[in-house]
This record gives sequence, C-alpha cells and structure tokens, in this order.
Amino acid sequence: MKFRKTALCLALLAAICLFLLPGCDETAAFTYTVAPSVPADQFPAKVLDFARDYVISRATLLEEGKCPVAAAELNGLFQVNTGTVGNWDGVNMYEIAYAIEAKDPAKIPADCTLDADGRVTARGDGGVEYMLLYFKEDGEVTHWSLLAMLTESEIERDYNTSEMLEKYGNPYTAACMEKLEASRAEP
Repeated sequence: MKFRKTALCLALLAAICLFLLPGCDETAAFTYTVAPSVPADQFPAKVLDFARDYVISRATLLEEGKCPVAAAELNGLFQVNTGTVGNWDGVNMYEIAYAIEAKDPAKIPADCTLDADGRVTARGDGGVEYMLLYFKEDGEVTHWSLLAMLTESEIERDYNTSEMLEKYGNPYTAACMEKLEASRAEP
C-alpha cells in the first residue's frame, strides 16, 4: 500500500511538472567548457568568470536568433600588454577566443566567423575580440569590472588615429585609457 501511494504521488508530481513546465526539454541548454589550452591557474578567478559570461552570452544570442547551440567553449585567453597598470588599479586587456557549436549548422547566421570545424569563433568580421577589465586593489581584495568588449576592427577604426597614437603610443593602450576615462565620466 505504501509503495502504491509513493508511486501515485511521483506520477502526479511528474504530470504537474509536465503541465507547468512545457518549455523544458533537453534542447534548452548547452554545455560550456574551458579548453585545456586555457591555463586557468594563470588568471584571476574573476577574469575567467568574465570570459565565461561573455562566451555564454554569445551562445545565448545565437539561440535567441533561432540557432540552437550544442556546446560553447572558451579556447583561448591571452593578456595583452598595454602599459595601463598603476600602483593600485589599472586596465587589463585580454584577447578572448571561443568556439560555439550549433546543433544545426544551416541556422548559423551568415555574418558569423567559422573555424574549420564549422563552429562560430567571432562576432561578425570584426576579427579578434578583446575584453577590457578595470581592476582596483583595496587591501587584500581586488575589485574587477568589465569596461568593454571590442573587436580588432573596432580598435583599428576608433583608436588607430594620429591623435590617439600621439597621445597613447598605440591603439590598444588608447582603447584601454579611453574606455577607462569614459567609465569614470559616467554617473
């Protein structure tokens, strides 16, 4: 008798879940991984968190555009030396690389950059993507915030001008410093 009540309760619970959660199925999620080529022990945890969030957001945008995603992988993270670090704060620039596998390659938007395996590797034709993170040391705690995500073509277009080169020396330092100044000007 006790077994029948338990079985009945479980069946009722399953029916309620199926009724209340009709959109839940195995296609609603994708796997996220970090490739062995990313030396996680060489980056602060917050940097890896920002990288993970960005890759997941790119995959989610594909899904919202009716391109179901099977898997997303962070497969490259490299710090770029820009000379924008002070005593207790600064801007770090990271080149970020990822690969997003679509469940149906025919649904990948035409403006996506693909690798040899047909995985999405960049947004549009902007080239390499960069993550600009501001950090501030406060005693034993370091606070991080995302300043911007920029592509190589955006950096070349907006920060490789004679004015920027004269002021900062190179477009990557210019991008970091200009984004930092803009963030400080915001209320």
